[in-house]
Amino acid sequence: MHYHWHWFHNFGTGDIGNDGVHGIDVARWGLGTETHPSFISGYGSKLYFDDDQEFPDTYVITYEYAGDGKAGRKRLLSYEQRIWSPYRQDAEGSSIFFCGTEGMMTPGGGRVRIYGPNNKLRQELDYSLTPGVHQRDFLDAIKDPSRRVNADILTAHLSSSLSHLGNVVARVGRSIRLDPQTEQVVGDEEANRLLDRRYREGHWAVPRGIELG
Repeated sequence: MHYHWHWFHNFGTGDIGNDGVHGIDVARWGLGTETHPSFISGYGSKLYFDDDQEFPDTYVITYEYAGDGKAGRKRLLSYEQRIWSPYRQDAEGSSIFFCGTEGMMTPGGGRVRIYGPNNKLRQELDYSLTPGVHQRDFLDAIKDPSRRVNADILTAHLSSSLSHLGNVVARVGRSIRLDPQTEQVVGDEEANRLLDRRYREGHWAVPRGIELG
């Protein structure tokens, strides 16, 4: 199958759901969020590639996790994509930055760097995964169905949904509010319709309860 299926609405999710979701997953993991965001805002458009791809080549999307709404309880995840630009904030080009009140931490390229105020490097740690650890975790879960895998289906759902929500914001061109419990966009039917697909009559993979046409 050719690689370019990623870039069309009927088949893929653009680069935010192709490569971007890997960093988004780590960022959400680091924030410790176990729900959907309640407010998604930002921008997505084609600024460079003049072709028939339908998804943006450039994104700036923010996801707010409201918590109980009090200061210090909210969490903000920001995603930026410039796949056309050779100018990057880091050598790896796809790093995650955790910013707190006392410093910043960034994992990537087999090491974790911890910075203090004014970007002063405080600590640098090497890390590596044991080869095959993900595959072993998956196979062990098959052998023992009662065992919870390190990244279960809910984890995948919460992280991959961020890519879809970013694409919804890009396509409608405005911010959206999401009810994390019902998983529905509040007060925006156009955006809400983009949360699922429209299947053609007779399609072999139509899920139950999904609208056709």
